[in-house]
Amino acid sequence: MDSFTLILSVVALLYIGGTIYLANVQEREKSQSGTARSGRLLNWLLYGIAAVILYLGLNVVAVATLAPGSVAAPEPESPPVSVTAALVALVVSALASAVSILVVASPATRLAIRRALGSSVRYDPDSGVHTTGIVMALALLAVVAAQFVLGGGIVGLAEMIETSGISLGEVTFTGLLWVVVALLGVGLAVRRTLPAVLERLGLRAPTRQDITAGIGVGLLLYLLSIAVLAVWSAVVPPEQLLEQTAAAEQLGQAINSLPLVLAVSLTAAVGEEIFFRGAMQPVFGMVPVSIFFALLHTQYVLPLRLPCPAVVTVLAVRGAVAVERVAAPVVEVLAALDARRQSGARVLVADARAAVAAVVGAVVGVRRAVRDARAVDRLAAAVANGAVRAADGGAG
Repeated sequence: MDSFTLILSVVALLYIGGTIYLANVQEREKSQSGTARSGRLLNWLLYGIAAVILYLGLNVVAVATLAPGSVAAPEPESPPVSVTAALVALVVSALASAVSILVVASPATRLAIRRALGSSVRYDPDSGVHTTGIVMALALLAVVAAQFVLGGGIVGLAEMIETSGISLGEVTFTGLLWVVVALLGVGLAVRRTLPAVLERLGLRAPTRQDITAGIGVGLLLYLLSIAVLAVWSAVVPPEQLLEQTAAAEQLGQAINSLPLVLAVSLTAAVGEEIFFRGAMQPVFGMVPVSIFFALLHTQYVLPLRLPCPAVVTVLAVRGAVAVERVAAPVVEVLAALDARRQSGARVLVADARAAVAAVVGAVVGVRRAVRDARAVDRLAAAVANGAVRAADGGAG
């Protein structure tokens, strides 16, 4: 990392950290005096993030369209940037920027989000912390999309990791960064004490019921992942599936030491889960956070040229809904079974039926995902063929 990149990274982290801190200060002021003196400054900081989001998309398009040898063109050793993918990244950035501005400026938009999320979550349309969380999430999606396109897709990402390797220090820093952002986001040392922060994030010693539920849901999700892999193999062209498999093998070979394996595992199991499940999920709900998490990690499984982005969206939404509908009854069933086992009572037939119903629900969710994904893929193919015929007719 050169000096300019290092300085830019430090400035970005300070800006983000300062914005999150100011959002918590505003929350504290509202709870103490009923007014938020720092609200205007917070809004301007969020508008600045929205501007940076749009700039990212414009920068990707500039890199993709500039001639080699120009000032802003990529280096000769950099992977080629697809113009089509760059335009998609621009659309993502423009939408994320526009939504960010609406969320900050429009109370009606925040109320609409409140209604869409339902009453089971803690989202507060008047909370500066929650508004900041939405803008930060959109910014993170835009950054991931821009990096994915500029890096040349999954193949470029795999080649870069194979060439430069994965640093243990970088992995550790990333995991710690997730934790620090989560702690700061829920107001550590600003509006909550450390015990209150740990309670808010759900950090406590696991009980026997937690372990039992974790094992059961983990096995269920493992089966669901196999089903999703089968669905993905059915909707992705064979050559792209081979490209993904080869890239995944390159990524796996880069994690070639036990300390690195442990670090990568812990950053996902501890750092990311504290941020996504502990900090975000109670506010925005399981389905939105699951979709957000999946979108942030699609760069590890998707090629630069997707068969149909709508297919990915359908699978992500259907999968998240299926997990939400299945995970809750499975946890309840496992907890009931554990309680009955401890009390010496016999397992009722109703418990077994509930467990079977949960598994059947998972299968139905996957089947619906396959059906909807194939329907969307057929529609996208028909639209593409129509556009090609129209172009050929216009040229003739």
